[in-house]
Amino acid sequence: MKKLNFLFVALFLVFTSCSKDDDSSSDTSGDILGKWDMTSYDYVGKTVTSTQGQTLTTDFVGEAFDIDYNIAFEENPNEITSEGSFSLKLTSTVLGQATTQNISNFDVGITSGTWEKNGNEIITKSIRGEANMKIEELTNTSLVLSIEEELDLSQSGFPGTSNIKAVLSFKRN
Repeated sequence: MKKLNFLFVALFLVFTSCSKDDDSSSDTSGDILGKWDMTSYDYVGKTVTSTQGQTLTTDFVGEAFDIDYNIAFEENPNEITSEGSFSLKLTSTVLGQATTQNISNFDVGITSGTWEKNGNEIITKSIRGEANMKIEELTNTSLVLSIEEELDLSQSGFPGTSNIKAVLSFKRN
């Protein structure tokens, strides 16, 4: 029986220590310069608000459709531009009830401005302020960016926060 228990423990250790998740390094060695066409935009998040001792949580999931959107990175000077639009299917769940709505001409928030690459991060500056995007993948043909944001939605003494993670995928034009 001890041999059987040892075998199970050994198999468990082999399978958990050799999972594909251990290879968390993605290729980010490509050149970001040029025009990139968006292929997908997905985001998930949670909003928590409180009022009169009650807390209300809203979970949401968004997925782009009718995508006709691109961004371009140029250098000397380092400028980023974006153009086009896409629509978003947004599903919100509150108290177990899901509601889905389609939002036309969704604003992803990337506007014309300047950019810099710092390791695996792109920092953009525009009239909207500064934004940080993590480079998840960058090859000669593929660019995947992620944006994580925590927003303070507090108003008139009612606390509220929203946490959002968006993943934007592009192919080179």
